[in-house]
Amino acid sequence: MVGPVAMVAVPILYLTMGSSADTTVITACALSIAFLSHAGTGPLLVFLNERFPTNLRASGTALS
Repeated sequence: MVGPVAMVAVPILYLTMGSSADTTVITACALSIAFLSHAGTGPLLVFLNERFPTNLRASGTALS
């Protein structure tokens, strides 16, 4: 769900951050980019962890 939003918002935020001289705007853009970038990959670790049986779960996650 976050992917399409990030595909549209991140380039706009980069352009806004590059054309601004205000520290508050730059900070808000940087925080928004960080949130959108990590919100898409955060659930990936849970998905990879659940793909392995219980007795192999920790080593399977470490391997992947």
